Amino acid sequence: MLEPAPSSSHALSAAPAAARDLRLDFFRGLALIFIFVDHVPGNVFANFTFKNIGFSDAAEIFIFISGYAAALAFGRSFAAGFGAGTRRVAKRIGEIYVAHILLLVVCVGGIGVAARWLENPVYYEFINLVPFAYEPFEAIWRALALNHHLVYLNILPLYIALLAGFPLLVALMRRHPALALGASLALYAVARVTGFNLPSYPNDDGWFFNPFAWQLLFTIGAVIGHAAGRGHSLPRSRWLVAAAGAYALFALFVIAPWTRVPGLEDWRLLPGDLLAGMDKSALSPWRLVHILAMAYLAATFVKADAAWLRGRWARGAVVCGRKSLEIFTLGTVLCFVALFLLVEAGRDLWIQIAINAGGIGLMIAVATWLLRRKAQVNPGTTPAVAPAALSGVSYSARPPSPRS
Repeated sequence: MLEPAPSSSHALSAAPAAARDLRLDFFRGLALIFIFVDHVPGNVFANFTFKNIGFSDAAEIFIFISGYAAALAFGRSFAAGFGAGTRRVAKRIGEIYVAHILLLVVCVGGIGVAARWLENPVYYEFINLVPFAYEPFEAIWRALALNHHLVYLNILPLYIALLAGFPLLVALMRRHPALALGASLALYAVARVTGFNLPSYPNDDGWFFNPFAWQLLFTIGAVIGHAAGRGHSLPRSRWLVAAAGAYALFALFVIAPWTRVPGLEDWRLLPGDLLAGMDKSALSPWRLVHILAMAYLAATFVKADAAWLRGRWARGAVVCGRKSLEIFTLGTVLCFVALFLLVEAGRDLWIQIAINAGGIGLMIAVATWLLRRKAQVNPGTTPAVAPAALSGVSYSARPPSPRS
């Protein structure tokens, strides 16, 4: 059961009434940074991201928070009328689709030119550009129809699919949250058991992120966000904290990141293949439970009014999380730039340090510039961070927008 939010709660929904819950922006921004680092091929720094401490990774963080934020952001529109809410969701889907197509054009055009100029066909094969060379017209319309996904360009189509079903999810949540969760769980079970998925090209394996499976994580986030908008928070229980902590430790012992350190390869407490069926495409239950456990621990121990969220070291993640669509797009382009640099210049440590530092620094700089530009054009809009964290920007209360 969800319970009324106390005046000083640790739950996700317990942000002060006069301010944004910066935890959403911080963890979403952190997920975007992790996605960039994880997607740089052979990146030594990918050994230090979220995926190394358990079963889930940044994709799960991104989708869970997207569901939560969507419920908060679109809640007022649906309160004004189901048609108004649906139109706002459709507008957001259009924005994400345009961003996806622009990203596709940049990547296909840029990588195609670079592959010819550098005379290295490995680029075509690495990101699944081969169909554009042999069946260009077929590949183009398939890509426009979200039927053909390039490497790294598959999470935005997933989010579009999830938002397309959001009005139905809202209707179910209004009747009762349990109805929404039950329907979502049933669809997840069907996808897991039968492999039910959307079609893909050029193979028939289906979407890498099966939307009929991943919708369960999005739904759980949305149900919690829906309750948060009505003044409820997650129950705080020592037993739940203990269970979540125990599961997080279990996942850490199975993943055993310390075995990557030379000399510690055999220092496993549990067999590495203990959970061999932990697939990502259909959102394995092991991954699902892990991200929910980690989210509960974060909601319990990270206070909404924590001073460090407005501090300098958290600022970069917060601004990236506030402008996540733009920063995800930029980060994806930077991944391909990093690919070129690593293949052509080598994988020396100093090159990898420069790529990671430069990429993350550029993401933060662009996000900060976008927020300041928005504040100058429309001073009444809500900034990503409080004045103490970003000077020159006004601060007012408003539910966060679904920049995912």
